[in-house]
Amino acid sequence: MRQQKMVEARQHVFRHVVTISEEMQRRLETDGMVVDKVIYNGTAGVEPRPPFAGSPTILFVGRLASTKGSEVLLRVSFSPTGSP
Repeated sequence: MRQQKMVEARQHVFRHVVTISEEMQRRLETDGMVVDKVIYNGTAGVEPRPPFAGSPTILFVGRLASTKGSEVLLRVSFSPTGSP
């Protein structure tokens, strides 16, 4: 009920509403919000790239928190077999 009142009060503010799942779309539409599009997390399919010619470069973007798995990335990058 509270969420529905918030949606109604701000409906005119948004030009477009985009969600990341059909479940979120359903919830918002139940509360009276018009959802224009669902864009799922992830990326569109792309052709596989050719194998690296030299040593690979590793890039990690994110918080250095155990939940992000940065320690696994480091272990794998320095492992001779390439496995944790």
